[in-house]
Amino acid sequence: MSRFSTYFWIVLVYIAFFYVNRLFFMYGFFMDEMLVEHYHLGIRYAFISTQEFLLYLLISCLLTPIWEELVHRVCIMVVLSRFLPIWSAAILQAIIFGLLHMQKPVLVGLFAMLSLFLLYKTKSIIPSIIFHLLYDLHGGLLTFYNFDFVPRW
Repeated sequence: MSRFSTYFWIVLVYIAFFYVNRLFFMYGFFMDEMLVEHYHLGIRYAFISTQEFLLYLLISCLLTPIWEELVHRVCIMVVLSRFLPIWSAAILQAIIFGLLHMQKPVLVGLFAMLSLFLLYKTKSIIPSIIFHLLYDLHGGLLTFYNFDFVPRW
């Protein structure tokens, strides 16, 4: 994480995925109908308490990204790359990751491919974890709080 290019790639991939996410939500590509309807209504959940939000930060924005990136980007890729060419393994891993997130499987599959791209470009899992953490944090702020400074996708 000492090279400037690592941060550049994290920011570039996050911005690219932000706009891909926006397109998917605007047009409802391969997404759960209720999720898209909820997005277009602009309804957000009621404000949650500080303790609940801190628990969300700990579990969904720290532990889950670390766990999912280590399991999917590292362990599954190592196993799959023993039997398949690397790009076939990457696509299969993205499909598996997308199917585990059934509300928006294609979007999450693209997310997995971008995480693998970060892993490939930076030669470290840390940027993928940071990308995942930022995405989950952004989603949490959109879902639970009505902050005007958080751009909606």
